[in-house]
Amino acid sequence: MKFEFDNVIRVAREQGFLGFIRKCFLYIVFPFRLYAFRRSPGEKTPRELVEFSFTVSSGLIKPLQVKSEITDLIERLADSPPCVILEIGTAVGGTLFLFLGIADRNARVVSLDLPGGIHGGGYPLWRVLIYKMFPTGKQRLHLVRDDSHSAEGLEQVKHRLGG
Repeated sequence: MKFEFDNVIRVAREQGFLGFIRKCFLYIVFPFRLYAFRRSPGEKTPRELVEFSFTVSSGLIKPLQVKSEITDLIERLADSPPCVILEIGTAVGGTLFLFLGIADRNARVVSLDLPGGIHGGGYPLWRVLIYKMFPTGKQRLHLVRDDSHSAEGLEQVKHRLGG
């Protein structure tokens, strides 16, 4: 909870009161945008997924990678959709969104993130609600909040992947 409170204070200081209100509004509207995007007709192409994550999401789930590089990776993965994905470091969830967008319909996806990590990790708990909207079909998403270097983190990942 301290992480979430510190984040609220940081946003208010950096963006002012109106910036803070705008960000809150975006968080409220985003699930509806995501739902409309997913429900629009046709299978989403890798480029459409990347475009959504970089623009339509208003930065809420923008990947930290270079756009052309992540586009190339997602296009390559879409040619042979993976059934198992392990993401280390969730940040704001942009890459997680893209991985779930191109993964097999029955994929098992684990995202491992260090709460309060030194590299910007440790998404606030309320983001779990957004991330849980990413899977489609029978995909299973497991959000593990632990250290990727610890034995406990490894055990949690093994458990989520069924050994």
